[in-house]
Amino acid sequence: MIEIIAENADHQDGVRAVHRQAFGGDAESALVDRLRDEGQLIVSKVALLSGHVVGHVAISPVSVVRNRLCVQTAGLGPVAVIPDYQRQGIGGRLVDAGLHACAGRGWGVVFVLGEPEFYTRFGFSPADAHGLGWDQPAPPEFFLLKELYAGAAGGVTGAVSYHPAFAAV
Repeated sequence: MIEIIAENADHQDGVRAVHRQAFGGDAESALVDRLRDEGQLIVSKVALLSGHVVGHVAISPVSVVRNRLCVQTAGLGPVAVIPDYQRQGIGGRLVDAGLHACAGRGWGVVFVLGEPEFYTRFGFSPADAHGLGWDQPAPPEFFLLKELYAGAAGGVTGAVSYHPAFAAV
């Protein structure tokens, strides 16, 4: 049975292994390490199977810059599941747990750069429909947002900036 819990220090090697296996390299695991080291993880959850980490989700602060005002919002990702355990609903459970944790902490908007077919089932929609875009080049249909309460993105427009560590991914 899969258990979704908050990451602790005992899980860090397992989190690194999950990201390496899921993404085929070290960039995402290094990103999570840097976010953790700099205190930038709002949410960090692991999926455990018999005490072993098989999945992970990270959520960190992002900023929306508009007219030199900075509004704090959150960014979902990376999300990873060991390939042998993919397509079993673990990634979805991690996303749900991460969003629920953000909502419980008062965050109103979460962004993700990802596959629309996967993320729209969690209530994500194109960010550009709200007047928001990523400050990096990406197809707009892949940059999505979810309001964690009605109207959370109302009146907020501009460019979304992730932590500088994302530039290495």
